Order: sequence, then structure tokens, then C-alpha cells
Amino acid sequence: MKLHTPLALILGLAGAAASLAATVDLSKLPAASTKKNLTFEKDIKPLFDASCTGCHGEKRS
Repeated sequence: MKLHTPLALILGLAGAAASLAATVDLSKLPAASTKKNLTFEKDIKPLFDASCTGCHGEKRS
């Protein structure tokens, strides 16, 4: 019966995540971007590189 423990854990975590998602106030989220041709490499990665990956990346400074 080793399968039941991981399965119960997975189902429990999925239920917790679903209930958390249900409590998010969507009216507080910013509007979706209307810009066209956005890409991760061109538009998002530079933001992460400038503000995040120095402390949280593989090559910490």
C-alpha cells in the first residue's frame, strides 16, 4: 500500500492549491499587455537579469 501515501499527498496538495487559487482577488491583477510580439528572451529575460538572477541565479554575485 505504498502507493496510497504519495497519491494522498498529491491529491491533498492539489486541493490546497485549488482552494488558494479560489481566494485570489482577480480585480487586483494588472491588465494584460496589449503589446504585440513579446518574447521571453527579448522582453522578460532582461528584466530578470537586471533585477533577479544576480542573487537568485546560478552565478550569484
